[in-house]
Amino acid sequence: MCKSNNLDGAKKLFDSLPSKNLKRDTMIFTIMLSGLLTVGLLQESEDLFARMLDKGPTPNEITYNIMFRGLLQNKKIDKAVQLRNEMVKRDFSLDANSISIIVDLHASDGPDWNI
Repeated sequence: MCKSNNLDGAKKLFDSLPSKNLKRDTMIFTIMLSGLLTVGLLQESEDLFARMLDKGPTPNEITYNIMFRGLLQNKKIDKAVQLRNEMVKRDFSLDANSISIIVDLHASDGPDWNI
């Protein structure tokens, strides 16, 4: 649903899963985060990610990379650096897409930051 731009339907389905005795696992949360970021809802994605960290399920490497890219694409460099530090603590790596965004940002903006 997220990929077909039916975010409202995806949110309703996501919210209804517990009432149907279905578990919202890491993959489901990650898909929802990706959908939120795709349509530019950074704050909503940050809130959902914080909920994952607080109440579970535990984010995986894919989840972290999706959030990292979303933060970078929205020029939230300080938050991206904090998230990258958390990834290092969890022994997670940046994927090729995340590294590509870092390179693109350095090339276009010339930011004075180091990830």
